Amino acid sequence: MYDNWDDFYKEKGDIYKGLESDFVKVLKTLKESNVKKILDLGCGTGRYSIAFAKEGFEVVGLDYSKVGLSIAKQKANTENLRIQFILSDMSEIPFPNNYFDAIYCDGTIHHAKINKIKKTIEEVKRVLKPNGLFFCFRNLLRIGDEKGKEIEPNTFIEFEGHPEGNIPHHLFKPEEFKALLN
Repeated sequence: MYDNWDDFYKEKGDIYKGLESDFVKVLKTLKESNVKKILDLGCGTGRYSIAFAKEGFEVVGLDYSKVGLSIAKQKANTENLRIQFILSDMSEIPFPNNYFDAIYCDGTIHHAKINKIKKTIEEVKRVLKPNGLFFCFRNLLRIGDEKGKEIEPNTFIEFEGHPEGNIPHHLFKPEEFKALLN
């Protein structure tokens, strides 16, 4: 089990390879909405940052893992892609208000305690342009996954047999997540 993303990526490397099945729909929506600047929030090893850059978007990949960002930079350099990678916590996005046309977040926001999640959502609202697009995937975990140690209501660590075991996982109910986004 890993206590942080740097340790995870040091041992596992670039294991998250594929794109979500809805990614084609996301690209279509982005293009139809004339999006230019995208923030890949919690970019990890850069799979979505790279996919967006290949489609011609101006991309910023933000992550808290130096190791993940190092892998992402290396992949982008290999493909001669210009992507700005930023080392930062998701709850402290170092950009001005109304900066991004869209924010893409795949499997990131639930990796925190609820106060940090709320702060992250406020940061997303702050840096997203009015009428900007926010895509958030794989953050609703299944009820029944709570087999770890509960560190606060609906937030668990030490999942048995799960490689991200000591990294917090907040288990959202759909109505809770919708309320946070409103």
